[in-house]
Amino acid sequence: MNKKYALYYFSGTGNTEFVVKLLAEELAKVDAAVDLFKIETLVGEKTIPDLDAYETVGFAHPVLGFDTPGLVYDFVRALPTAAGKPSFILKTAGDFHAVNNGASKSLIGILARKGYTVFYDELFAMPCNWLMSLDDQLSRELVEAARAKIPQTACRIAAGEVHSLRIGFFLRWAMKACGIMEDQYGAKYFGQYLRTTDACTLCGTCVKHCPVSNISEVDKKIRFGKKCIWCMRCIYSCPRKAIYNKYMNFFILKGGYSLRRILNLPRTPINFAAPRLSTWHAYYREYFRGLRFPGD
Repeated sequence: MNKKYALYYFSGTGNTEFVVKLLAEELAKVDAAVDLFKIETLVGEKTIPDLDAYETVGFAHPVLGFDTPGLVYDFVRALPTAAGKPSFILKTAGDFHAVNNGASKSLIGILARKGYTVFYDELFAMPCNWLMSLDDQLSRELVEAARAKIPQTACRIAAGEVHSLRIGFFLRWAMKACGIMEDQYGAKYFGQYLRTTDACTLCGTCVKHCPVSNISEVDKKIRFGKKCIWCMRCIYSCPRKAIYNKYMNFFILKGGYSLRRILNLPRTPINFAAPRLSTWHAYYREYFRGLRFPGD
């Protein structure tokens, strides 16, 4: 193997993990070895990574509130210092709009101050898992778009190509302010008012899989604390669909969210060149333009 990569990632409901695993497979094709590490596990165990064995380090996360999740910030702040260690960032979001381009800017700044040189920053649009439910056809195509985009991304990372995402100064800081509000108030408020219905069987799935240990079972009841990061994992992983929000239930997709279900859908390609498209299909036309899908 020519290079060894360490790729640290956090994935709320599976979108980021899907992209990360595809990237690892593609890098292996160019004679590279990739070790994957879940950030929530390392933070929970208070493990400090040893990066000396890796030439390049990657970080991957979903965009939450137009920003990097607090869990990822905590992890990066605890990293050992480095001397110009080449690094890259991948992020996933339910939209390709430039509002999400700046989601890793503060993270890049923290890494730079610790001696990590981020040379590559990329955004993948994936099916949306909160507030806005995309139709199955478009959701399936977004997954295929990620699959189509990964080989080029892997080649660029392997070649050390410099790539950054552009965002206007005022837009970046407006979105940063939104991110702070979401992290400090929105997510905590959302988590604090999560509740379970009578369908809850106390199976413990939500307790076990919460990335920040915000959920517990007390006196045969599920309790939600104030450390929520709004990843939606507990809600969509509940086998009885028994979790709701007392005041902000409109953020939860009525049909739930399952990347596995989307992956199992038959693919019906969208003709983005058609003169008439539905609103969301027309909106995403620019994102799909120029992508070459394997087998097409």
